[in-house]
Amino acid sequence: VDNKTRCLDIDECALHNANCSQVCINLEGGYMCECSPGYQATDSESRNCVDINECAKNNGKGDCEYSCANTDGSFHCSCPAGFSLNDDGLTCHDINECQVNNGDCSQKCINKPGNHSCACFDGYVNSGPNGTDVICIDIDECFDEIHECDHLAKCKNTPGNYTCQCPDGYLSQWKDCIDIDECAKPEVHQCGQICNNTPGGFRCECRKG
Repeated sequence: VDNKTRCLDIDECALHNANCSQVCINLEGGYMCECSPGYQATDSESRNCVDINECAKNNGKGDCEYSCANTDGSFHCSCPAGFSLNDDGLTCHDINECQVNNGDCSQKCINKPGNHSCACFDGYVNSGPNGTDVICIDIDECFDEIHECDHLAKCKNTPGNYTCQCPDGYLSQWKDCIDIDECAKPEVHQCGQICNNTPGGFRCECRKG
């Protein structure tokens, strides 16, 4: 070129990729072959490249925590059912099915590694036909006579529980009926002289004479 005073480099890579099977790098006065990431050379000049099986180690799992699938120049990790791949693309984390629509459970959802189960709240019983169908119905503690109400109280069933209703003259403290001392409250008994407290009530009396 220019009366042979200057030389121009020949780009060998421009012609048939210089017979490199993958990457050709042009150099001044020459070139070199390289393999793409995920491949390895089969010859000293790296003209021919073959895929690296990243899954071959660690009993076929490679760098994956659970399962490894080899691909051309790379690999892909996967997780078992109920688990999802982390952002690192290698490890797995449990999917909390209870966070989405309560795991389709009508009442209680219990997350487990790779799975979940449904259960009933306290005060309910599962009437499902098998172990997987959870159908919760209220336990009528009053009808079944499994309540703890005081003998004076009336048991009233409520969804998932029950209440104890005491008769007039008694104060209800959950399951116990505590007699109200009306005589301690003049504004209640309004007796002119003597007030005698009785179970559930009171009686006014007059002093002798």
